[in-house]
Amino acid sequence: MSSSTADPRLAKAGPPRRPIRLSWSDERLRGIVWQILVVGIVGTIVWWLWSNTVHNLEVRRIATGFGFLQREAGLPIGESLIPYEPTDTYFRALSVGVLNTLKVAVVGVILATILGTLIGIAKLSKNWLVSRLASAYARSSATCRCCCSCCSGTPSSRACRGRARRSTRSRACSCRTAA
Repeated sequence: MSSSTADPRLAKAGPPRRPIRLSWSDERLRGIVWQILVVGIVGTIVWWLWSNTVHNLEVRRIATGFGFLQREAGLPIGESLIPYEPTDTYFRALSVGVLNTLKVAVVGVILATILGTLIGIAKLSKNWLVSRLASAYARSSATCRCCCSCCSGTPSSRACRGRARRSTRSRACSCRTAA
């Protein structure tokens, strides 16, 4: 096929756009003006907050930055994956804290996976008691999550209560807070 032939599928569909009129009745001009106005207001607020913060820090002679990470921490940390003493720096203490958090997260994920697999297998058991206990555990943990969010009074908790009431496989929340 020759390159000079235009493909009709690539042609633009619809009428050409009309130019923007310099009149307040033109909705595109109004949209642009409002966008510029909102961005200007937000920019002004951010600039004011930044300058006010910098001024107040200078008046109170408060140093900012990450220089404190090189000072001695003096914090005792009970468990650590890497050697740590209270005479180490804040950066070392922060590193120990991150490593401890990662260790707990990995152990939690592994244990939750094992527990979930065991409960799922138990729900499929032919033994009536084991199957019912596993189902009761799964339902109670789902209801507990729902009730914890229901008691918080957030809009998502009201949606959770509604889903729990409409669901045929799980029971409604046991807490009875006002909607």
